[in-house]
Amino acid sequence: MKSVAGCGRRIGSGLAAAVLFGGLVLGLGQLAHSRSGLPVASQRDGTPPGGNAPTNHQENYSAAELTPRLGGNPGGTTAGAVGLAGMKKPHFLRELNGSSRSSVQATAISADLLEQLQQRAADWSPCPLSEDEWRLVQDCEDQRMEDFSFFQAVLVAGGTSACEVADYQRIFDKHLTTVKVVARQSPDEFSAIRSVFGYLHNKILTGGYQIDATNPGVTLKTGRYNCVSAAILFKLLAEAAGYPTRIQQLPTHAFCRVETTFASIPVECTAPRWLDEVFRMPQFRLATRGPALSTEDETEREDLRRLVSTSRATERDWQLYDQGRTMSETQIVGTIYYNRGVDALFAHQFDRALYANIIALRLDPTNQSAKDNLLASLNNWAIALAEAGHFSQAAERLYWALRCAPNSQPVQANLTRLFRQWKATLTGEGRSTEFRAEAEKGLRELSSIPGTEPVQENLRALLGK
Repeated sequence: MKSVAGCGRRIGSGLAAAVLFGGLVLGLGQLAHSRSGLPVASQRDGTPPGGNAPTNHQENYSAAELTPRLGGNPGGTTAGAVGLAGMKKPHFLRELNGSSRSSVQATAISADLLEQLQQRAADWSPCPLSEDEWRLVQDCEDQRMEDFSFFQAVLVAGGTSACEVADYQRIFDKHLTTVKVVARQSPDEFSAIRSVFGYLHNKILTGGYQIDATNPGVTLKTGRYNCVSAAILFKLLAEAAGYPTRIQQLPTHAFCRVETTFASIPVECTAPRWLDEVFRMPQFRLATRGPALSTEDETEREDLRRLVSTSRATERDWQLYDQGRTMSETQIVGTIYYNRGVDALFAHQFDRALYANIIALRLDPTNQSAKDNLLASLNNWAIALAEAGHFSQAAERLYWALRCAPNSQPVQANLTRLFRQWKATLTGEGRSTEFRAEAEKGLRELSSIPGTEPVQENLRALLGK
């Protein structure tokens, strides 16, 4: 194993892998995001077949809708009823003409196609990922990590340098040592979990909620956190104390589920008073009585388990939490890249957004939201290029978007609009022959992409065929 570049320290040893369990796979919530004033493009917008769009008319493109980062809502920072207070539900911002988000066929992008797109992206723009990040991606692609601990992996994925990783490891190791002592001194397992959770908020999550604070390294440095960084740190602390913990995902939100002898408890890691309220519930007050915890009577234990699992309060208040999908360690790493992609998209850094979503999909091919935002990266990059007059580059981004999602109506519509504007521009400059060559090239590109027949028909119409 080679040393980490720039630091001379080897990343690969450290915390043991976490215990994780299977779960229901659900997609993230979606937040439609479009440019103000841009209606959804239709396949054909009234321009006569083969005719020119007016040279003084700017075609409007449909900006792809962004799916928001997984950051969630703090869930409230004061005590309240145990339940869904503060959970952020996905919502839609509609286009000006009232039409809603166009659906994209929910099929995974193949690993081969992602690899080809990644290679092409390297020709468009230098790769923003560090050497250590690429080593991490290669280590995670078989859905297990051998060269990185989970803690090191999430730091590297968040953009932390190798030297900083070593520093944060030393800091966090001290927290782990303290938490083990705190847990051992607790009278029962519920008190131990509550003590670990209290330690997290009193000693680490001290800077307040910040939706883009996904990197746990930033959390250790500043105290700022979101649901992803808080869940990662709680999982590591709870498992160090001896309690298997998994991270689960809801639309735009992540939380933990910690396993005890008598119950599987959902934990809102961003709400400091969460467990105080949970343990006031009747079934947990009963479960925390000393004799019940120490009994060796299996019948009594089973009765207590049944009481906890069938509580009406649990069914009523935790119904949504039962819908979360359990995330593996590599999927959590992929989620960090997904969040980085969201930040890059909102900053119009389309090359960085594209790379981030490629990596997110390589680590979690089932992440439909990462696929949506990969398409948004290509589509919105194409819009920016077209507005700058770089039609050929814009068309290539849209070809790749259609290879990834041939049935995407917004992408198909934007490609049609691109060629109409391209034709108007070149014809106005007396370069009609050049346009015909580009349109013929477009037909050849699209002929190998099933499902793009409507766009091909539009291009033939522009060519007068």
